[in-house]
Amino acid sequence: MYKKKRKNREKGNSLLPIALVIGLVITIGFSFLPKIIDPWVNANLVKEELSRDMPLGRYLSNVWDEPNVIVALHGYSHTTPNGDDGAEFYSEGEEIPTSYIEDHVERAMMVFNSLGIKEYLFEPPGFAWDERLVEILEEKGFTVLEGEVHGRIPTKVAYSVRPMRFILAIRKLNGSLGSKGKEILNVLSPKAQTVGETVEKNLMIEIVDAEYTWNWRYMTDFDDLRYEEALRNLKSDNPTRIILHYPDLNEFTKSFLEEAVKMSSVKIIRCDDIKSDSDLSKIDWLIDLGKRNNVFIELVVVPTVVPSIAPWARTLIHVSWYLFLWTVVLPTVTFVMWFLFGWYFIRRKKLKSLKKVEELERKPLVSIILPAYNEEKIIGDAIERAISQDYGNVEVIVVDDGSTDRTREIAESYAKKYDNVKLITNGKNRGKPLALNIGTKAAKGEIILHTDSDSYLCPDFLSRIVPYFEDPEVGAITCLVSVDNGGNLLTKLQQMEYIYEQLTARFCQSLSGDVLICPGAASAFRAEYAKNSLVSDRTVAEDADYTFEARRRGWKVLQEPDAVSFTEAPENLKELTNQRLRWLYGVLQTIREHRWSWRDGWVLWAWLGYFLSPLIFGMLISIPILALLYGNYYLAYFIPYLVPTFLLFGVTRWIPLHHYRYGKQGRLAWLAPLYWLYNVYLSGLTLYCFISWLTGKGVKVRYGGRVIHAV
Repeated sequence: MYKKKRKNREKGNSLLPIALVIGLVITIGFSFLPKIIDPWVNANLVKEELSRDMPLGRYLSNVWDEPNVIVALHGYSHTTPNGDDGAEFYSEGEEIPTSYIEDHVERAMMVFNSLGIKEYLFEPPGFAWDERLVEILEEKGFTVLEGEVHGRIPTKVAYSVRPMRFILAIRKLNGSLGSKGKEILNVLSPKAQTVGETVEKNLMIEIVDAEYTWNWRYMTDFDDLRYEEALRNLKSDNPTRIILHYPDLNEFTKSFLEEAVKMSSVKIIRCDDIKSDSDLSKIDWLIDLGKRNNVFIELVVVPTVVPSIAPWARTLIHVSWYLFLWTVVLPTVTFVMWFLFGWYFIRRKKLKSLKKVEELERKPLVSIILPAYNEEKIIGDAIERAISQDYGNVEVIVVDDGSTDRTREIAESYAKKYDNVKLITNGKNRGKPLALNIGTKAAKGEIILHTDSDSYLCPDFLSRIVPYFEDPEVGAITCLVSVDNGGNLLTKLQQMEYIYEQLTARFCQSLSGDVLICPGAASAFRAEYAKNSLVSDRTVAEDADYTFEARRRGWKVLQEPDAVSFTEAPENLKELTNQRLRWLYGVLQTIREHRWSWRDGWVLWAWLGYFLSPLIFGMLISIPILALLYGNYYLAYFIPYLVPTFLLFGVTRWIPLHHYRYGKQGRLAWLAPLYWLYNVYLSGLTLYCFISWLTGKGVKVRYGGRVIHAV
């Protein structure tokens, strides 16, 4: 087995850098979409405001003027325009418009006004706020005091007492502070002096704000080290105000607070993030705690019901988006651009230089091998179309692989009628590889065409591929396989897939003479190669194995996309699953057998598809799962990403579909949304095959008349 040395490399790879640059530009451009989509979603999501019709609204209307209760607005939506729910009026990563701040302050105040709440505080979410907020609050009638406190607040940096920025905004009553407001001011800023209707600003506020119970929502028992640590810190800090978040208000936090209010320094307990779905019995407990111990209870309320999803789910959307960009958008755009450049700058030029059949000095005999097993319904049509090729100089060899129906009888009738039709019969079903080998051995042609009896060739198929064999380095030519039975939705999706994949990845492989797989539906081989290389049954994808072997021996392997073979695609999910398991697992077997190919760029690309299958499948399957968990809220965040996604998929699928020879198939691009579901299923099969291959479990597939356990 010698290896040919290719003298002339095809020039298609020179177009890859240009296509890749365009792919990178579009991918990077799409990466900025979250900065456009997220603010738009947050701005347009319907925010349901608290009202007296809601339990929390009625509750606040009744308790706001109790002596030991002070309520506070926690902003309006607790989110920035970009959807950051850690703050509302400040963000390092975005510029917050003044109109946004004004609108949110105004809307928040209107909610409390509608509830009849007259005296309240304004506590902006997060640890930072824009200076414009102070000016706007003052314009809206708040007394605002800024300064610093000693704070023990859990952050990413530390959990220790340190100076922290502080803002105190108290709503005035009829132009001046009410009695409760003055009392709060006196507690939080004893140095502040009220002079008429103003308060001196920028004073050092000598209090300690402390949060000890952050994330205690996940605490499971009192033996947790955080509990004892909090009690120790409580005694050393002597805090003035204790802060907690409503989700952390559980039995452990309640026990801690019972200890905290015994300290004389503690004057206020502030509970943040109270929302419309909060348990009112917990708030009752807090208020009762304050009454029993003469401590102010500050209820910090988010006054809107904002459609939202958990931060981790939003993060998953963003991670999925960037994963999608670099694993799908970049290769998709690159391949489509590579295809366009190759089609118009290389293919057209090559077709002009390629001799037509009538210009050839001689027309070499082509042997068409038709392996058949129980194909009585279609074998006659397959033979008719083979001998009807406009090329003329053909012989057809039908290999009946132990059929139990009338396949042999029908094929025999054609062999008797036509001199160039020959029938060879196997006594029992022994598989397609052996049938091809038997046919090849009997073939007399200089070019040998492997095909399936359930496929048929376009009339000028041979006329389009034979001229390529004028190049002595060409060992194989494959075609474009098209779905003949595109009557139902599943076969339409397969047609979309077939044309797209063959006119992008396979066409680009052909530009460099390195087609990875010559499909069994119709591929022609130079007899010099075919006669000296048996088709092996060591894999369940013998066509892939056979093509790899041709490349290993140094032959160019090309594609002629206008030579079309029409085939019957699976019409139900069971048949499709069996077919794809065989294809996907067969390729893995082929790559394993041909270890030499692991350095090949196209093979590495195939490997990448398998290695990324867990990520891609997880990304795709997370969409319906999260939609079920979060319903419309999740879809409100996700659907805006689907619009550009489907637009991109539609355009990139339409381009190759439009270049298909028979009846432009661009209309299939409208199936892009369903094509996503189709890809979810195929990604799941890819992942299953990869796991089965890694574990050595293998897969069972039906191939012809046999069930094969492929390992």
